[in-house]
Amino acid sequence: MKNAWKVVCLVGVTLAVGCAGETGTSGRGAEIVSCTSGMNVTVACGANGLGSCSGDPILTVCDGATTPALECNRGTGVELGSNDDTMGLCPSVTVVCPTSGMLSVKPTAFSGVPTCNWQTRESGI
Repeated sequence: MKNAWKVVCLVGVTLAVGCAGETGTSGRGAEIVSCTSGMNVTVACGANGLGSCSGDPILTVCDGATTPALECNRGTGVELGSNDDTMGLCPSVTVVCPTSGMLSVKPTAFSGVPTCNWQTRESGI
């Protein structure tokens, strides 16, 4: 079921409960991945040489120790970072790996079912 309207999520403010207007994607789903505490981690699908995408996916990243991957939602205040469009419609977000050494990654979309085959890359600070 496609939404006839677009939910807008602002930093610290959600104009719908948990950005409920967002839908799922195909490709790599929501999951928890390990990382090296204190390192920069870029998560992307189809941007910055990582993964692939079609359509218009969104990526949201949270601390994997405190937020299960399926509960890592934009606009809820638990996200470490989120991105909609970096290279065209393909997202990329860079965060600092938390002390837990775990990141929750959740791909979503505003409408339709885009493909997001996301990957991660660590780099020094």
